[in-house]
Amino acid sequence: ASGQLGDNTIANRLRPVQVIGYADMPLGGITAIATGGGHSCALTTAGNVYCWGYNMSGQLGDNTTANRPSPARAIDNAGTPLRGITAIATGGGHSCALTTAGNVSCWGHNASGQLGDDTTTNRPSPAQVVDSSSTPLAKIAGISTRREHSCALDEAGHVYCWGRNDSGQLGNNTTDESLTPVQVVYSGGTPLANIKDISTGHSHSCALDTAGHVHCWGRNECGQLGNNTTINSSVPVRVADANGVPLANITTIITGDYHSCAVDSAGDAHCWGDNARGQLGHPGRPEGNSPTPVRVALKPFLLI
Repeated sequence: ASGQLGDNTIANRLRPVQVIGYADMPLGGITAIATGGGHSCALTTAGNVYCWGYNMSGQLGDNTTANRPSPARAIDNAGTPLRGITAIATGGGHSCALTTAGNVSCWGHNASGQLGDDTTTNRPSPAQVVDSSSTPLAKIAGISTRREHSCALDEAGHVYCWGRNDSGQLGNNTTDESLTPVQVVYSGGTPLANIKDISTGHSHSCALDTAGHVHCWGRNECGQLGNNTTINSSVPVRVADANGVPLANITTIITGDYHSCAVDSAGDAHCWGDNARGQLGHPGRPEGNSPTPVRVALKPFLLI
């Protein structure tokens, strides 16, 4: 209805359709894509960003709030295209991009400060993420966004988050929202360190460290933090099995709205949290949440 398929129509489609770019030609030269609540974005080999779909909050970054049924290039408020982008991420109503210089720019919905520009003003064009002193966030290696918060991983392996924090999803040992990045820390104030990947859920966040362990924080009513409780945590907790043994040898992580998953070095997938629709992938747990990781299994299967 908002053009989020990018085929230059607002018609629902039951089969895949090609995203249409300039002069009705297929959008090409794409290296990454990201989807938000009602919009999508793509990163080109040239480092440009194109977005399409719902745009009420400016989440397409084209300096308008008009919905687009085909890709529009993200531009600054002077009309200059966003360039030199290496990674993109989309939230429920906002989008972010990482530059070759290691800075982050975000645009769109900003009611909780999820753009990280020290305001709560929606932005229809990219605004740079800054700290509380208005210094641009720098030396960033990775970004992740979800509903109303965003996180970044720096080159030193530390994590910073900003935006909504009612469930502790920023990981700074508070539940106060932040309009600028705050560092993820343990309860004693020691920074979360040696992180190589991050992923954000609806109201929780997870990080993968260089030793292959997973740490999560934030909302936990479905067990999406994986620490065998359903208690929210405003600081990182290590994902572990029911006996307290940490999940190990993990190479990849991903978070859904209320569940999380990880892939280990053997190629096995493990998931935890909400399972109302079978999203944990374990036939032995039909519609049963799990606060600890369960291995994704196929039928016939062994109970594990």
